Parts: sequence; C-alpha cells; structure tokens
Amino acid sequence: MRPRREDGYAPIEDYAAIGDGRTVALVAADGCIDWWPVTRLDATPSFARLLDADRGGTIRLTPTEAYDVDRRYVEDTNVVETVFTTATGSVRVTDAIPMGRGGQLSWSQLVRRIDGVAGQVELEWSVEPGSRLGQCEPRLTRHDGAVVVELEEEMLAVQAWRLGEPDVSAHAIRGRVVTKAGNSAVLVITGGADSPVVVPTCEKCLVSVDVTIDRWQEWSRTIDYDGPWREVVRRSALALKLLAYSPTGAIAAAPTTSLPERIGGAKNWDYRFMWVRDAAFTIDAMLTLGLHDEAHAAVKWMLGALRETEPDLRVFYSLDGREPDGEHEADAAGYRNSKPVRVGNRAAKQTQLGTFGDLFDMLWLYVQDGHRLDRASARLLTNLADRCCDIWHTKGSGIWELQKTRHYTVEKIGCWTALDRAIQLADAGQLEKSNVKRWARERDRIKKWTNKHCWSDKRNSYTAWAGT
Repeated sequence: MRPRREDGYAPIEDYAAIGDGRTVALVAADGCIDWWPVTRLDATPSFARLLDADRGGTIRLTPTEAYDVDRRYVEDTNVVETVFTTATGSVRVTDAIPMGRGGQLSWSQLVRRIDGVAGQVELEWSVEPGSRLGQCEPRLTRHDGAVVVELEEEMLAVQAWRLGEPDVSAHAIRGRVVTKAGNSAVLVITGGADSPVVVPTCEKCLVSVDVTIDRWQEWSRTIDYDGPWREVVRRSALALKLLAYSPTGAIAAAPTTSLPERIGGAKNWDYRFMWVRDAAFTIDAMLTLGLHDEAHAAVKWMLGALRETEPDLRVFYSLDGREPDGEHEADAAGYRNSKPVRVGNRAAKQTQLGTFGDLFDMLWLYVQDGHRLDRASARLLTNLADRCCDIWHTKGSGIWELQKTRHYTVEKIGCWTALDRAIQLADAGQLEKSNVKRWARERDRIKKWTNKHCWSDKRNSYTAWAGT
C-alpha cells in the first residue's frame, strides 16, 4: 500500500493497534504513532495527532523519499512489523509496547526497533509530545543520553540508539539516519505518572521486543478454536484482548474517544469505559474461545462495580470501577475537524433497560460454562432482578443512547430476557427461589405488553418503540 493523509490525518482504517493490557497505541501506515495514552488506556493522551493534527503530538518514523508499505502483525501477537521499500532499499520497523518475562512492566514503554533489510533507506524520525488535548505545553530537557519530557504529572524519557545526533527543540526531538542492510537502531519512549521514570539500556529494550512477542504467542496458544476462519477468529481474539484492562479485569468498549460517526459531524463519543452490553458480548466470545482467565476477571470486576450502584444498573462504568462523572469538551481540533472532542460520556446517567438482559444472559452463559456464583453475587443479582420488575414498564433511551426516552421494544425484550435468565439461574441453584414467582409473573406481563403495544399487523413485525 501507499500511505495517504488528508489535512494531516490518516484514514482511520490505516491504523494498527498495539498494547500491553494497560494501554493501546495506534500506528498509522506511514509510520506515525498518532495515539498513545502512556500510562493507561483511559488516560489523557500525550500523543493524540489522531484528534488534532497540529497540536496533538506524534511519534514519527518514515522514509524521506517515496516509498511503499507492507505491514503485518507478527504471528499471534499484538506486535506490528512495517516494511518500507524505496528506490534504494528497504527497512523493517517493529513496534511493541513491551511486557516483561514475569508479567507487565511496572512502567510504560514503547519500543520501535529499526532493522535494515536491503540496500539503504534514509529515515526521518521525531518525538513530538502533544498538548494532552489542550491541557498543557510539554517541557523538554536533556539528561545524560535521554531527553526528558514533562507533561503535567506525566514524565517521559526519550532515548535513541544509532539514529544519529538528535536535534532537541522546545517542542520536539528530531533526527535523520541512513539505514543499511544488517544494521539496527532503536527508538524508545518510557514514561510514568507521579513516579520516577525508568531509563533502560539499549540491550534491555531490544530484548523486551522478543520477550513481548513470546508472551503474546504464549497467550495465543490458550485460544481454543479450530473451526472456520481460524486465523481471523484468532486475530479478533487478540484485538479483544487489547481492550481487557488487566489491572482490574474491565473490558473497554474502545481505546479511543471522539472518532466521528460521520466526518465533520458531532456524534463523536468517548468509549474508554466498560459498557455492560459490550463487555457481556466480549465475555461470551471469550468463553466460546476458552479464554477463561479473562472471562472470569471481567465477570468478577463487573459484579464488583455493580455493587457500588445497586439496585440501579448503570450503562457503563470507569475501568477502575468508579461511576463516571460527566462529560466535557476538550480543546482539540477533532479528527478531520469533527468536533467536539469529548472526554467522558453523558450517557452515564441514562436509563437503558436492555442492559438488564445483556447482564443476565451473559451470567447465564457463564454458569453454563461450569462456574458458580458466590452468595454476595447471588444477592446482587436477586436485587437487580427485582429492580427490573419495578421499572420495566418505564421509558428508556434504548441501545442508541437517544436523548428522547420511549418505550423501546428492544428494551422490553431485554427486560424479558433478564427475568427469564434469572428464573433459569434460580432453577439451576445459583439464585434463591423466593422471588421466582414474581419474576415469572412480570416476565409474562412484559411479553403480553410488548405483543400488544410494539407489534404492527400492517408491517407484520415488531416496531422500534410502542405505538409507532
């Protein structure tokens, strides 16, 4: 492929995702890393050219002359290899967010390993920290072989080996190098928040890439699937694994905020939260693929988060289990001028009754997989089933998070599903049976009401909401 940009922005589909279970970075086809919240997936990004071509910040590594690109994930990993081919030669760039042999590193790091493949290629590189979505201006200083970048509470160390003498300005570190076949170089950014910054050696950084490849391939061997579209399914599992926030077990709906539904439009939402619905679907997929560790971690975390708001069921929760605290607009241009750029999501306080069905259906699948609910979780689910009985007849915002509340058909069906699965859980000995009669009575009322108010004889189908 030949990479392209429009007004400084790469096509969304040209990005590859890399990560380590805590954060995700996006690598464009032209070698620019345009999104990286350094310390955690839902942190304010220090590199966010994805949402602001001028001030967002990027980590650039690209040939100085015309080139073609061939990219792939290293087999069964979330490590990306990019081969740039010019008229004079080719060079391979391997991008990874490293993991240690014993698990996650206690610091955040991004390694770009450059290996000459054939002939020679001149590369230009830069590390250009952004404004953290308009929050601050970076401060750069030299320190014994590294350039230290300070961005509010975050501190980064930038190191380059065999990449030429860098030029350090007030806002960026830049350099050029000619790669030759058989030669290698390394660019590393290491960082943390409110903590000392690690300054590793070149050898440790090179080894960390190989270790990370081994760790991903070891994890991929736990995927229990040998059916149709095997490689596509495995790649999808690796993508879902990137959204599993390992410090808590929460599953993010997406690693980014404010990518537009339509270029230039305003439907740009922050999805760096755990949506109960999305997580339920993901847990279902994980159970199907035999990924029991991730599924159990997500279920445990979700039940813990739900206890903080019971008997109410929120649409989504922060990755650390807190209840989200609103939404504000960031001082950023937006992807191809798609404003606003949002931090947080105002749907946090919405009523989406269908979420009850997503939750209970997922937990029914979970226990069918051989697991058992503890007493505290059983009490929680009993209270939630009772709450569903109390409010199923009210209006909600639907799965589309619309501002106008209605009796959306899909929400009634979700409530029916929740009570039906609650009854099955009780029959299986997972919940107390004391409230089963009420659940069955309300389940049948939901079906009767929905068939009366949400069915169209004229169209011979259910309708979007009652009376339409």
